[in-house]
Amino acid sequence: MPVSFEDLKFRDCYVNQVGPMENGATIVLLTETGGEFTEVWFSAYEPISQEVLQTALVAVQGNLVCNVALTDTKADSEIYRIQVTASGLETGAKQ
Repeated sequence: MPVSFEDLKFRDCYVNQVGPMENGATIVLLTETGGEFTEVWFSAYEPISQEVLQTALVAVQGNLVCNVALTDTKADSEIYRIQVTASGLETGAKQ
């Protein structure tokens, strides 16, 4: 069941890793730029899984920051939105 827009948690994050799982799901390892969480795995909301994969790959390649809408900030929560927003900060993403 989809989560309402008002219940999503929006965070600016680095994408540390991204890829498909054996079941076809897309998983993304994120680090919040302000330090709220570091290297936490999230899965993409299934209807936008391919778009999350594509956007996250661009972010990894360019060391870019993404604005991400999450169902929660705990491991295995879902990504409902991801948008590349800016170039990496001076400290850069953990790769």
